[in-house]
Amino acid sequence: METEKKSQKTHILNWMMHGYTITTKDARRLCGCERLAARISELRADGWLIVTEKPRVKGAHYAVYRLLGRVDEEGGLTNDSFK
Repeated sequence: METEKKSQKTHILNWMMHGYTITTKDARRLCGCERLAARISELRADGWLIVTEKPRVKGAHYAVYRLLGRVDEEGGLTNDSFK
């Protein structure tokens, strides 16, 4: 097991912490992730507040994920760890 290799979840979180949104196509290109919704679910379970936007393009919807911050122990939102 290579400890130097970042996990898909870490790649995705780092990308979003820099203010970028992410789509399945972005995740595939960024870190080879084929199951972005599963990684987003894991990040949410870790306390990250991520919203899902579903724009319509040529009649089809797709998911765009945006990181808003982290939920603290009191249930408040913190984003001081960004950038």
